[in-house]
Amino acid sequence: MLKLLYDAMYGVLRSSFLNLETAGFTMSSPFPKDEPQTLDSLSLIYENCALFSDLYLRYPDVTESLYKKFKWADFIDVIKKSIQFCSERKEVFDSGNEHGKLLHLAMQELKLVPKSPEYKNPYRKVISTPNQKNVKKREKKKLPRGPYLSKLKTEL
Repeated sequence: MLKLLYDAMYGVLRSSFLNLETAGFTMSSPFPKDEPQTLDSLSLIYENCALFSDLYLRYPDVTESLYKKFKWADFIDVIKKSIQFCSERKEVFDSGNEHGKLLHLAMQELKLVPKSPEYKNPYRKVISTPNQKNVKKREKKKLPRGPYLSKLKTEL
């Protein structure tokens, strides 16, 4: 399910960045209020970046296993580009609001910025090895060799 979502997200982000480049939009450009195609591309980047940040924070192990399984180097490059784009433009993802905090946590999880000492993702599974002292091995019952009679059931 996440793979389909990430595939669609990759296509949308890639085409949105291409639309911004063809329109001549740069990081220093003002917010496009009168250009609908540029505004649509910009909003799609913001929306998909927020969606990916939320999904990656909630399902980090699944996302990383998909990344390793399908070798999504291009996908991760586009995601990193969109996250950096959104962090530099302060229209939506300001550091004082919830969206900015979400983006900053995703940047820490993706290792785009150094992790703060108090950062911990509660959704990440911690794999711990069980102590050998605490693990008890169950002993198997040894059945006697040879034939033995079983009880006959006379009830219907």
